[in-house]
Amino acid sequence: MLACLTVCMVVFAPSVSAYDGSAAAKYAKKYYKNYNSACNKWSSDCTNFASQCVFAGGESMKIPSTVEIGVTTDKRYWYSIRYQIKTSSWGTTKTTYKWAESSTWIRVSKNQGFYCYWKGKKTTYTSKNLDAIRKRAKVGDVIQVRGQDESYKGHSMVVGSKSSSGEITLYYHTEDKHKTLEEFDKDYRKGGGTNTYTLYSMNS
Repeated sequence: MLACLTVCMVVFAPSVSAYDGSAAAKYAKKYYKNYNSACNKWSSDCTNFASQCVFAGGESMKIPSTVEIGVTTDKRYWYSIRYQIKTSSWGTTKTTYKWAESSTWIRVSKNQGFYCYWKGKKTTYTSKNLDAIRKRAKVGDVIQVRGQDESYKGHSMVVGSKSSSGEITLYYHTEDKHKTLEEFDKDYRKGGGTNTYTLYSMNS
């Protein structure tokens, strides 16, 4: 058996010294509906997609020295790695893939999700006021939302554009859509109340 290790998205990840929000947004617009076949896919894929966008914007993965297949819960790391496994039998080679990922890369959940890795590394701002979120948001930033009847954040999105009037458009997986913040806020009313948003200033 021959096995080799390849890192997801290494082909399109830009070589930049600082975060490039426009590159993250470009990735979001390209793959929000047509998934990147080089990356893993989950039934609830919003945070996985947000992490892909952030990576495309130039943020580096943080990978432990020992990596295990499957999902590892460790707040210190942020990564998605694809193992390409080739097996040969009777002159025929078969290629299969397995994934090693951190919970911080793929999950929005409390105590093991995206926030746990990025808090302290990037400026975050939480508010129920849409104008306050719009004012601070920049292209390539990540936004997570918690509905009134949710005990924790329930969805992750990427800011794909910002109009001259200040409205932002969000791109995301699971529903595979893009909506303005106003449109999204009306649709995402868990419990019928007011949504709470957390903005990650990835450009900071």
